[in-house]
Amino acid sequence: MSDISRTPGRPSDGTGTGGCLGAAVRVPVRIVVLVVVVPLRVLLDLLVALGRGVRRHLLEPLRPALRWFGEHVMAPLGRALVWVLRVLIKLLFVWPWVGLWRYLLVPLATYGIAAPLVWIYREVLTRLGRLSAPLLRYALIVPLHWIYTWVLTPLGRGSSWVVRSCWEGLLWCLVHLVVRPFVWLVKHVIAPPFALLWRRVLAPALGFAWKVAGRVSRALGSALRWFYRTICTPVGHVLRDSFWRPARTAAAEAWGAARTALRSVRGAVRGEGRNSR
Repeated sequence: MSDISRTPGRPSDGTGTGGCLGAAVRVPVRIVVLVVVVPLRVLLDLLVALGRGVRRHLLEPLRPALRWFGEHVMAPLGRALVWVLRVLIKLLFVWPWVGLWRYLLVPLATYGIAAPLVWIYREVLTRLGRLSAPLLRYALIVPLHWIYTWVLTPLGRGSSWVVRSCWEGLLWCLVHLVVRPFVWLVKHVIAPPFALLWRRVLAPALGFAWKVAGRVSRALGSALRWFYRTICTPVGHVLRDSFWRPARTAAAEAWGAARTALRSVRGAVRGEGRNSR
């Protein structure tokens, strides 16, 4: 492992970049990364090869059948399901509420609330206002206007100013006493060690492990191809030539002899029937 991870032009005695401490940390990290990354890389390559084989040998031949199934079975079924769901949604959520609104709420609001209020406004409040307009103006409207202008408006403006000042002070304290110290702490205290660890230890270890995993995966794929071509293919040819073809030929001959015998028996039975007639 030390020979593989050694790069040209750098000393290998721990006096280069990172020193002895970096080398001491880098080697266990590489071991752990190799243990974790190599199986993942091999599994990923196996899954990719399996996906290509399934697509080439299974999905490509079945594509016309799948297209026909999708067009003539799944599409009509999907349209039927959409229609059923649309009808159910209308039955459960649209039509009851439309009927409730049209036949209950609208008549109730029109004839139970709006009509009496209109009648009260026209027949009672309008006549009462015409009779007692100066009294209502100086006893109710003018005092309310004075209270709104000289009491409620200044009170609302002062309350708004107090709330805005408190909010701005809270934001200033949050930014200058919490956010900026935290950003400075992360930038100057926490981030440099992690950046150094990533740059000197984790990134080289991950790169090294990924390269080794690729080599192991390619070696495993080559071994599997060699096993398939060198062992499985000759064995399959031997089985095909020695067992499958003779068995198929014998079965075909037996089936032909049986068909011939059945034909002869059938002809004999027909001839006996004609002679008996």
